[in-house]
Amino acid sequence: MAAKRKIPEESRSFDEKSCSEDAYCVCRDIVRRAHAGMMHKGADEASAVEVAIRVFRYHHPETSFTESRELVEHWVQDRHLH
Repeated sequence: MAAKRKIPEESRSFDEKSCSEDAYCVCRDIVRRAHAGMMHKGADEASAVEVAIRVFRYHHPETSFTESRELVEHWVQDRHLH
């Protein structure tokens, strides 16, 4: 379960900033760890991304699959660029 602090309902909206920069959501690191762990164990990139998406959707079931995929791919790609 994602660690969240109380945020007024009108302030909540799903976007990259709300789930990656804001202190109320810690799933970004969890998703990246899942991806890295799969890659470390020898999984191909596509499989590692699919697992990372599943982890993200566990924490954010209200998010569409398409939004989840876009965000997770951005997060794991961002990690490879640094």
